[in-house]
Amino acid sequence: MPRRTPDATRDYLKKVPLPTHASTYTVIEHETVIVNALAQLKLRGFTVETEHYRANNSGDVAVGVYHLKYKNDPELGMMFAWANSYDKTMRFKCAVGGFVRASHGTMVGDDFSWSRKHTGTADQEMI
Repeated sequence: MPRRTPDATRDYLKKVPLPTHASTYTVIEHETVIVNALAQLKLRGFTVETEHYRANNSGDVAVGVYHLKYKNDPELGMMFAWANSYDKTMRFKCAVGGFVRASHGTMVGDDFSWSRKHTGTADQEMI
């Protein structure tokens, strides 16, 4: 059975040392993702109900999930999620989807997702 990635905090992710890869690698900082995601959601009228973060033991791979207040549906909710790595194991990616309140099951469609390799202006495009 696969091991579940440990829970993390926002402060922990902000303190993870930045990588020093070749000059072609563009760092997308976990802290920048968190700050900008929360700011953009607020700017667009969403209220974040809960924040969940996970990371591997070194913090090089991180995931953030924000459950959003959307109308008054007691069964379904909206969510925004992102994943990022400092160790080149994955692209930066983010998506909008839904979740089932009772089971915490999630639904994300390709039409509402975006990903970017860590090169060039990836850090600016992420914002």
